[in-house]
Amino acid sequence: MGKVYSHRFVAANNIPPVADFTCPAGYVAVLRWVNVYKASEPSGGLLNISIKAVVVMMQINVQANDGLSQAYEFRQVFNAGETLEFFAGVGNWSVTASGYLLSLP
Repeated sequence: MGKVYSHRFVAANNIPPVADFTCPAGYVAVLRWVNVYKASEPSGGLLNISIKAVVVMMQINVQANDGLSQAYEFRQVFNAGETLEFFAGVGNWSVTASGYLLSLP
């Protein structure tokens, strides 16, 4: 029987350009929670959350001079070798992402 581990996939401060996590061999990962923070600054903000080369799950846009601190809930599975990616197109972001790392039986 496989085992379940709570896992923090990403804890990054002041991205860009990219923060990511690649699911290791022998595991399946489940992204459950993402917390983002973007301080107010004149440039606004744009953050993409994706499983690289598979699907863009969310794009967060913040207008200029608007701050953002928000939590998001997911139920997204990514397999061994797939990469969870946070790409900051505009502005500086802080991100934490956590969920479950499931060992395969």
